[in-house]
Amino acid sequence: MDEGARWEGFLARYVSPSYMNRLFRERRLDAFFCSEPWGAKAVAGGWGRQLVRSSDVYPDHVCCGLVIREAFVSKHPNVSERYVKLVKASGAYVDRHPQAGAQIQSLYTGVDVSLAERVLLEEGIRFENLCPDKRRLQKVMDVGLSLSRIAPASDLDDFLHPLAN
Repeated sequence: MDEGARWEGFLARYVSPSYMNRLFRERRLDAFFCSEPWGAKAVAGGWGRQLVRSSDVYPDHVCCGLVIREAFVSKHPNVSERYVKLVKASGAYVDRHPQAGAQIQSLYTGVDVSLAERVLLEEGIRFENLCPDKRRLQKVMDVGLSLSRIAPASDLDDFLHPLAN
């Protein structure tokens, strides 16, 4: 839903994920949908309950992506390539060492380390497949087109940069 749109009496509003739990606890939000560990934090805190996970609706979905302007890649190819390699290496590290990943997440987000660890170990949050592929992105785009959330269709061959592979 677009910011400010209404649907069956609900008002859509963008809120940074790190603020959602406070607003939810204060009853300034009735519901939210975002990445972990914020949903797990609401459940663990006793002020929310999980109704659905995006992976329940769309297994193997693309959760988020790294987008870099082509002009930046052209001007700084080594920086862009190095950054993409670091993101992939970070994901692989967290998958191999979830306890360390939980400690890092706790340090930067303030989420309790045991909750961050549970999300990584028990709730199936993984980072082994950080490279976008045309098949998965085509599925996401098809859903977006069918729901009239995006238009027109993107040329995925042009969209996916060689750095992604």
